[in-house]
Amino acid sequence: MIRRLVSPRVRREILVWHRRLGLTAAPFVLVLVVTGVLLNRTDSLELDRRAVDSEWLLDWYGIGADEDPVSFAAGDIWVSWLAGRLYLDGAAVADNAGPLAGAIWREPAVVAATPEAVYLFTADGELIEKARPVGVPPPIESLAAGPGETIVLGTASGAWSGDLDLVEWRETAPGAVSWARPEPAPAAVAERIAESYRGAGLPWERVLLDLHSGRLFGRFGSLVMDAAGVFLILLAASGAYHWLQVWRGRRR
Repeated sequence: MIRRLVSPRVRREILVWHRRLGLTAAPFVLVLVVTGVLLNRTDSLELDRRAVDSEWLLDWYGIGADEDPVSFAAGDIWVSWLAGRLYLDGAAVADNAGPLAGAIWREPAVVAATPEAVYLFTADGELIEKARPVGVPPPIESLAAGPGETIVLGTASGAWSGDLDLVEWRETAPGAVSWARPEPAPAAVAERIAESYRGAGLPWERVLLDLHSGRLFGRFGSLVMDAAGVFLILLAASGAYHWLQVWRGRRR
């Protein structure tokens, strides 16, 4: 019945358009398939934890720091803070950290203080210890090297002295200690921080999701992917019709 209603000319047109739709949809289908397979392996490929380091992609997303890092010189090592992350010589060493109150070098460790905690790092950036100073009223506002091997924390209610064990703190008169002061980091360090910050803000999972849906290219990209979906439906319908005609022809 269907064969009688559809003329040979129309059937030829359907076949021609089936081929055209296939060629048009092929690159978009390839993108959908490849991104879909990769997203299905997010956990094994660690796409949600691997950060993008491509400059043009980061620029495309407009990812960059809205503020300059706060930096202190701890001997020959630069300790910096930007948007909740601590850096040693531009390399990220701690997340979820409060603003940097100070940093000093106290053999054999880098000492960094935030309003709520004191950190000890090796010169290579390995975290030795993080502690909340017991008995020291927060917030910590400054840090200094005290007499001997001590370190001094400055707060609104006074100064507190302790050692690298970070266990016992005693209220003290600050005397003539020299409080650590923020300084502009060298250009190379600042550049490493900017690169690290930008990359950490864009996981590969998000890029693949945006590419899969077309959102990577804005509203136009989403419409293109929607059109590709419609093309797939038409391809399935026209392909099924063509197969049905071939099958009927063989039965005769």
